[in-house]
This record gives sequence, C-alpha cells and structure tokens, in this order.
Amino acid sequence: MHILLTDVVTCPRCGPEFGLIVLADRLEDRTVIAGQLGCANCREEYPIRERVADLRTRRTERSELPPSLPSYDAERGYRLAALLGVTGPSGPIVVDSADLRLVEEVQRHLPDANVLGVSRGLPREGAGDSMGWLLCDETLPFRSRSLGGIALASGDPISLLEEALRTLGRGARVVIDPAPSGVADELLELGAEVLLQEAMVAVASDPRAG
Repeated sequence: MHILLTDVVTCPRCGPEFGLIVLADRLEDRTVIAGQLGCANCREEYPIRERVADLRTRRTERSELPPSLPSYDAERGYRLAALLGVTGPSGPIVVDSADLRLVEEVQRHLPDANVLGVSRGLPREGAGDSMGWLLCDETLPFRSRSLGGIALASGDPISLLEEALRTLGRGARVVIDPAPSGVADELLELGAEVLLQEAMVAVASDPRAG
C-alpha cells in the first residue's frame, strides 16, 4: 500500500471522518510492504501484508475465495480507463475487482494516475505494481469526496453504488462494468447524474461533489 493512501483511507468501523495512522514494519519506495493501520478513535488495528491492507471487519482466508476468475477481456481495462475520463491531476483511482490484470491494465492506460485495487477477497496474483491493494467489506473506507474516480467491475456493484458516489471528488466518475439491469434507475434515486448507459456499461457523476 502506497504511503500516500493514508490521506484518504478511513476506519470502516468509525466512518469516513476517522482517518487511519500507518505503522510500517517494512517500507520500500514509499510503499508499505508490511505493517498495520491503526484507528485513534476505536483503537482497531488493520494488518498490511505483502502490500495488501486488510480493512475487512470480517476476515476470510484465501482458501474461502471463489476458485477462479472470469475469462480475461483485454479490452476492458482500456474501456474503464477511457470512461473514467481522467485528464489531469486527481485523487486515487479505485478499481473494485479481484482481478490484478484488470487493475494493472487501467494503470497502464492512466500512467499519471494512482490506481488502487479494492476487493472483498485477496487478489490471487499479489498486489501488483500500482498503489497496492485494499480489502474491504460492504463499505468503501475512503474519505468523502477524496477519489478521482472509481470503477465498479465486480459481480455485485449495486450494494456499493451509494458508497461510490460519496467518495467521488469534483468532476470524478463512477463506471459500472458490467452494469446490471436497473442500475441507471438506482443511480438516479441516489441523486447521481447518469452520463452514459449502454448494454453492459453505465457512467455517472455526483452533482453534490461540486
């Protein structure tokens, strides 16, 4: 996990107003390889192992994960990067997916952005060469209005829509790919502005971000 993420990562128990303090046991090139994140409010500690920060309140073992990932679509990373619409300096870009290849492809197409992988379970290939990896539950442990964009690329994006909109900074977008039926209506009900809706993709922003 890159040390810069401590500016935006928050305690999943206490909420987005409560930041975390990093205690690094091993640090390389501003990346925490091993250590922990601590909350000064509730005193909870979250481990960092092999560049992966585990902010799940209910932790599972690698053996409990699904046995395989869907077949890889080489065009998907390019599509996500394009739809995120990042053209200048921004906050971190989050890709919600357990597929390291997809996160690295988005990073490759957005070389000036800081891309972070987020998932419910451990990435099978490690944390890769982006800003690292973060494990979380049903909430996104980031400060409100702190992200430069988020791609919901896992199998169940609906439960994360409200959280995703909360984290978007000014001009940032949420990209849902694949987009389930009715996702545009869900976004509108949450106060989002739907920018694009196609067969399997939806893009939205949050006017409340300014």
